[in-house]
Amino acid sequence: MQYFRPIDVILIRKRIRDFAPADTTYLNPKASFVAPDGPYVDGEWFRLDTNYHVVRAFTPATPAYEEVKPAWPLFAERGRYDTQRTGMIPLIWEQNYEVKVYSHVYEGDGTWATAGMPFTVGTITDPDGIERAGIKQIDDPVVPGTAGLIFGYITEAPSAANETMKVLVMPFAPPTGIYA
Repeated sequence: MQYFRPIDVILIRKRIRDFAPADTTYLNPKASFVAPDGPYVDGEWFRLDTNYHVVRAFTPATPAYEEVKPAWPLFAERGRYDTQRTGMIPLIWEQNYEVKVYSHVYEGDGTWATAGMPFTVGTITDPDGIERAGIKQIDDPVVPGTAGLIFGYITEAPSAANETMKVLVMPFAPPTGIYA
């Protein structure tokens, strides 16, 4: 299943960049994982570590520092042969595009989402009980220190629990209250 489907055209030559993951075992979709552990899926978000390897963009224990780091979504279906062979994963390295996302890459059942609401990226639990790095609700975009980085806006909320939602990924921006 494809969890992350672009609505806009993504220019492959300049907008997709391949990076080596810090842990390549997650590239194998048939490896035995025990929840909350699982393989990488399209639409999951990644950050660069100090070695220029990608790691899941989980919500860290020290959000004041980590949540202001940018992250980019994975643009490869689970189990693609090229990612397994090369040991690299493609990330969408641009902003300003709209995508349709499925419940495996957004927080909860999506009933919190409304059109026009900003979103951030952090730890979520998908419907299969796997911890992933995905789209999250911003706690309070007006109160400093509670929001994290704004990654974009919801353009179409799910019509029911666990349905698809559309999001517009924008250039990274601090929440409105972070510098208040």
